[in-house]
Amino acid sequence: MARMADYTVPSISSKSGSIAASNTYGSAVQLLGRGCALIVVAGTFAATVFAQLSLSTATSPGTWYDIKSFAAATIQVIEPLVACSARVGVKTGGYTSGTVSWAIKTGGRP
Repeated sequence: MARMADYTVPSISSKSGSIAASNTYGSAVQLLGRGCALIVVAGTFAATVFAQLSLSTATSPGTWYDIKSFAAATIQVIEPLVACSARVGVKTGGYTSGTVSWAIKTGGRP
């Protein structure tokens, strides 16, 4: 018999911000695994923006791994299978001009 906890959907959370310099990263968002996250990159900019994952917690991240890079506005869905942290940022030397607006929105599946 199924328990009520089996049908609980994790609450949706999000973080957003802007980047206008090299070597700048947004706040990390904890992803629960078994769910999805929406990464939004917008604005008028000349920069290479990286989406990164860390297998550690958002408050104590370890090594960050590049999973995707963007040179223009985009919306991407990622579906990590394990708990991890996600962030977006511009690496050293990757920024020329403009402002990158970003958001990471998380949700879950029952």
